[in-house]
Parts: sequence; C-alpha cells; structure tokens
Amino acid sequence: MADSLEQRFNRLRDAGTKNQDSSTSVVPSRSRPIIQSVSRTLRSNKNLEKYFEPRVLAIGPIHHGKFPEWEELKYRLAADFVNDSGRSEEFLYKEIEDNIKELKQCDDEKTTERYDGDEASLAWMFFVDGCSILQFIHKYSTLEEFEIKRDQVFFAEQDLFLLENQIPYEILNLLMSTSIKNEDLWSGIQVMLGPKKNGSEAADNVLLPPSFRNAQELKVAGIHFRCRFLFLPPMNADAMPLFLNLIAYEMCPDFQNDYAVTSYLSFLSSLITHPEDAKQLRSARILHNKLETDEALAQLFNEIGPDLHYKSKWKAWMAQFFEDHFSSPWAMLAFIGALTALFLSAIQTWYSIISYHHPKS
Repeated sequence: MADSLEQRFNRLRDAGTKNQDSSTSVVPSRSRPIIQSVSRTLRSNKNLEKYFEPRVLAIGPIHHGKFPEWEELKYRLAADFVNDSGRSEEFLYKEIEDNIKELKQCDDEKTTERYDGDEASLAWMFFVDGCSILQFIHKYSTLEEFEIKRDQVFFAEQDLFLLENQIPYEILNLLMSTSIKNEDLWSGIQVMLGPKKNGSEAADNVLLPPSFRNAQELKVAGIHFRCRFLFLPPMNADAMPLFLNLIAYEMCPDFQNDYAVTSYLSFLSSLITHPEDAKQLRSARILHNKLETDEALAQLFNEIGPDLHYKSKWKAWMAQFFEDHFSSPWAMLAFIGALTALFLSAIQTWYSIISYHHPKS
C-alpha cells in the first residue's frame, strides 16, 4: 500500500531534521564505521563478486550457516578455547549476552534484522564465532589436530579478512580479557597479522624500471615526469581478496578516509593491461604472484580497473586535446587570436543583418 501524502511529508521533515543535526554536530552521528555489506558499485561487477564471498569459513550474521561442515569445526575450536581460558562456557557466554545491545549496534541494522526479537540467538552466534576465531589464531600452527587441512587453513585465513565476514572487535576483546591466556592470544594475533617473510623476495623498497608503457596516458591524467626514480611498495597479488575487501571497506558510506588502497590498486591497474606488464612488475619484485599466471593477473586488473577509475572519459579526452594542440604557449595565443577574430566577425555579421532589416530612416 502506497504511503499517504501526510506520511511522505513526515518523511521529508525527518530528513530535514537529520540535515540540521548533522550540520550542528561537531562529530558524526557514528563515531566509527559499522559492519555492513559490500557496496552495490562493487557487487554489480560479477567478475569481482567471488572476492567478497567466503569460501570455507562463515563468520558473523551475513553469511552465518553457509558452510555446515565448518560450523562443526567452529564448535570444536570454541570448546577448545573455553577449555584453555580457565573459565566456564556459561561465564564467557554471559560476557557476550550482557553486552549484546552495544555489540548489535556495531552491525548495520539490515545485517542483523533476522535476529530482531531473538537477541539470545545473536549472542550465541557471536559467542561461538568469537571463541572459534581466537582459537583458530592461537592454534594456527597446529590446526591439524582439529582435522583442518593446510589448504583449508589458507582459505579460512583469507575469509577472516572479508568485509562481510566480520564480528565486532569488542567480542574478541571481551573474550580475551577474561581468559588466563590473554597474552598468548595477543601474541598469536600479532604473528598472524604481522609481515610475512618471503626470503629473497622480501624487499622494503623496490625500484620500478625507468621504461614502461602508458607514460602518455599518465601524462594526460595529470602525472608528469622528471628525472627521478619511482619506488612502489611490493604487493602480494595472491592476497587480492584482502585488497578488494579493503577497497569495499573504504567505499562504505560511513567511513571517511583518503582511499589509500583504492588509489594504489587504481594506479597499478593503469600500468597493467597485458600479461607482459604483469611479468615486468613481477620481475621488478613489485608484484609477488605465486598462485596466478601473468595472464590471469592481467585479466584481474583489467576487470577491477573500470570500477576504480572514474567512468567519465571526457576529462581524459579534453586533456588529450589540449596536450595535442596547445602544448606550446604560441599555439594557445594563436587559438585565442582565432577565437577573437571569429567573435568580431560574428558581431559584424550580426550588425549587418540588423542594419538590413532595420535600415535607418
């Protein structure tokens, strides 16, 4: 049933009130981003959709229950965490249950609407997911004892960094603070999130060879060249799901940021159009690529490029036009002179027409 006219006016007034509140408030209505779904802009690209979906491990309300076989593994990990914590399962669960209203506010309302009126189920999901994540990290090097194969560990680790596959950090903090192995858990997190050593491939700064394609396109886009070196930080191309989910995180409407990851991936996509481009960056140790071929890597950057660059081409066309025709000041002066002559000629023609139709008496 359609809204009445009065309901529509009320909606408009409410929006006006929100505008006034946001303009007078010193801080935004939310002090931090919330857990939410990937934006439609990225979801609309079917080639990228697979990078936002968990492959083996579902965490949080959005994908909960997607992998039944891993639900049993999560229970085993959670039970092991409880056993190591020195606390009872009832005590740990109550820590989550007593804070469920605050924890629920960390998620977008749409992601938890299935739990409206059933906060006990939401608290239980948070409890099991939180305990299992912490034990997954704590027992990372010995997960075989839970009958988890190393290839599954690799995919599960990637799943933990997906935008839609998250639980509030406060849950982990509550569980860790009550565990007798608090310091061990923190050490495990630091090891898991710390830099990975790649032997001879590790490099803090990698020099890009001074000769590469697309220099004209970069110049047109406003990037100019001088006699210097360009250093690029190395990137593990096998972690592309992580980078794409960081891009999705930067695109969240409630997250004010400088789009650092998006800008870097956008720059790389402008350099890589063919497999040879990917090979060149890999040879320079800028790209570390163990799982994908150069062909697949180039195809991936070609797929994500249009969603990272501005879609309108008119700026590039205008820049190319000025670059081709007005690269020197004399050409610009000649152009201005031609425009002036054309303008004066048009005025003279206009006066001639007026004089013909309205002769002086």
